[in-house]
Amino acid sequence: IRLNYRCTNVVVISRDLTFLTAFAKRSLQDRLLVWSTKLLLVTRRALREVQELLEAHWTFSMLNTALLNLWEDEGGARYDVYLHMPYGPGGKKSRRVATWTARRGVVLSARQRLFPEKFLNFHGAEVKITALPFLPFWNVAKEKGNGGAEVERYTGSDYVLLETLAWKMNFTISILPSSSWSEATRFVEERLAFMTSIYHILPGRQERYDFTFTYEFAQFSFGLAKPFLRPRWQSLYYPLTDEVWAAILAAVVVVPLVLFVLGRAAQDLTGMLLGQSPPQGLPRRSSTRVLVGAWLLFSMVVVYVYKGNLTASLMLPKYPPRPETLAELVTVVRKEVEEQKGRK
Repeated sequence: IRLNYRCTNVVVISRDLTFLTAFAKRSLQDRLLVWSTKLLLVTRRALREVQELLEAHWTFSMLNTALLNLWEDEGGARYDVYLHMPYGPGGKKSRRVATWTARRGVVLSARQRLFPEKFLNFHGAEVKITALPFLPFWNVAKEKGNGGAEVERYTGSDYVLLETLAWKMNFTISILPSSSWSEATRFVEERLAFMTSIYHILPGRQERYDFTFTYEFAQFSFGLAKPFLRPRWQSLYYPLTDEVWAAILAAVVVVPLVLFVLGRAAQDLTGMLLGQSPPQGLPRRSSTRVLVGAWLLFSMVVVYVYKGNLTASLMLPKYPPRPETLAELVTVVRKEVEEQKGRK
């Protein structure tokens, strides 16, 4: 109901104080009501019980709640509308804002609304705030005050924002110390503190708490050192892949061995591979000519490809690959950690 109908008007009718108390506690626990929800309680109790009911429960005292109380006097039936104002010029109190009788109809009290804004002006009241040091949003520094006694001074972006709100809305900040975030949230849940100023919106917390206004978004990022360039002397090797170098090595070993068996000098093949002049005397056998022609073609392709890649690698150095996904990041970090452990 709360999520789908945030501006719903809720009417609760009961003369049973036990039921009204249970409704106040359960609606607060399940976060049924928000400030935009207008709650009207209809009951028939004594004035003292009405005032105690409004003051005793957060749902009735702090939220947008009005109570319609029925009672009878000599003039007949009479309905009074009561509100609890937690902050006012004379402190917190419950007051009557409207009356209905059959003879006079609805009579509103002077300068009162049925559902007024309760938090536009705190009238100098003390508001308890709980928070923990969390830079740069909240920080606590101890300084020496008058007489040499240590006093705590609060700084940080959230505290400055809170000071601005206190000046604008006329309230005094009272810090309630807490030892952990669990304790800070417990203070808010138990209404010992009005709010905690630093609280990040996480999926699990959205099921338990209402948030006022998000004014800053925090993003997680991972940083790694820029990959180092490979040594310059290794540039002679990196233009070609390991597979290509293995194929060239195999060809250099196998082909000269075959020509040696066929009675041909192996140094001629090495000269052709290095770009020297081809041998003067051509072989007489067709099979040997085909092999030498293939070797010439192989040498030309390998030499020109190697020269082009070598020039490109020297002009535009290539950095080692960096992780681009979360899985690659985990793999790289795990590898670095294992290498550091191995060196230790």
